[in-house]
Amino acid sequence: MSADASASPPSFEEAMQRLEQIVEAMESDRQPLEAMLSSYEEGMKLLGLCRQRMDEAKLRVEQIQAGESSRGETQTAEAGKPATRSTRRRGASDSVGEEGLPPTGGSEIRLF
Repeated sequence: MSADASASPPSFEEAMQRLEQIVEAMESDRQPLEAMLSSYEEGMKLLGLCRQRMDEAKLRVEQIQAGESSRGETQTAEAGKPATRSTRRRGASDSVGEEGLPPTGGSEIRLF
């Protein structure tokens, strides 16, 4: 990430790619302490950006699903059939891990 504040933030994919580069460098290279701290700081900022984008994407998907669900209920009710809404039981994969995010089982990143 550049120090130019006027530049737009990186896309989700660009931020993830840069995070991978930072992790690889920190794991394999012998960097001076200041360089490692600087890399860590950049990585934390990128991580925050990625989490924000993931939260926004999840909200958007939920809004789309809610719109489809309500549209389906309206069409069903208009056809003279009782409107039903399916419910989904929470399973083990729906549990929430640290910081309110789903558990990832390692370094894997999951959308939902």
